[in-house]
Amino acid sequence: MIVVTYGGLAIASLTALALTDLLAWSTLAWAVIFFLIAYFTIAALMAAIGSAVNELSEAQTFMAPVMIIMVLPMLLWAPIAENPDGTLATVSSMLPPILPFAMVMRIGAATEPIPIWQMLLSTGLGIMSVAVLVWAASRIFRVGILMQGKPPSPLELLRWIRQT
Repeated sequence: MIVVTYGGLAIASLTALALTDLLAWSTLAWAVIFFLIAYFTIAALMAAIGSAVNELSEAQTFMAPVMIIMVLPMLLWAPIAENPDGTLATVSSMLPPILPFAMVMRIGAATEPIPIWQMLLSTGLGIMSVAVLVWAASRIFRVGILMQGKPPSPLELLRWIRQT
């Protein structure tokens, strides 16, 4: 809801100031697609953590990798903005945990359009990674919700995912 509010205010402001030529509608559509991929990626990670633990203090152990995934794009922001067509920007926009963040940075910083095949490949990889994360979170939920007692280790979580 916040994204819709701020996005709507930004578009209304550009319209009121007669600056709508600064925003390409395709850029807005790609931003929405990558926002949804990022949203569902983080939601699946949080669902997996939430179903694996009983106490809030136990969840802190598993939050470190998720926080690294969320902070890594901020660390890569300057190199991607400086060279949006470079190797680092291209590779990071194809790595599933950070691809929605990196691709949005590339779209915003690019002076030339990003090749459509890179956009489609990144979108496909993002959707597939969301499907895998939701599947893994459901496996953890299935075992973790019935589990009582000590919190699981990261290796035990992997064992839960592989169980049939």
